[in-house]
Amino acid sequence: MYPQYDEKLKDFIKEVYKTDLMKSNYLEYLEERLLVKDYAIAVPTADFELLRAILTFYVRSERFCDGAWANSAKEGIFLRILYRLKEVDI
Repeated sequence: MYPQYDEKLKDFIKEVYKTDLMKSNYLEYLEERLLVKDYAIAVPTADFELLRAILTFYVRSERFCDGAWANSAKEGIFLRILYRLKEVDI
C-alpha cells in the first residue's frame, strides 16, 4: 500500500522538482564520484553538483521504493542536504 505523506513533505518534494536542483544524470554522476552507496555520508563534504545528485537520488527513490521519502525524512537526510546547500551557497 502506498504511504500517506504529510502535506509539508509533499510540498517540499514538489518545490524541489520546480527548482534547478534536480540532476537528470544523477545515477551516472553518483557512480563516477562516490565509492560508497550510502550517499548520505557524503553530504557533509559534498559540493553543489554532488548535492544535486544526492538530492535527486533521494527524491526519485520513492518511485522505486514505497516509503523512501519517509525514511529519508526520518533520518534527516533532506534537512542535512538543505543545510549543506546553504553552506556551499554558490
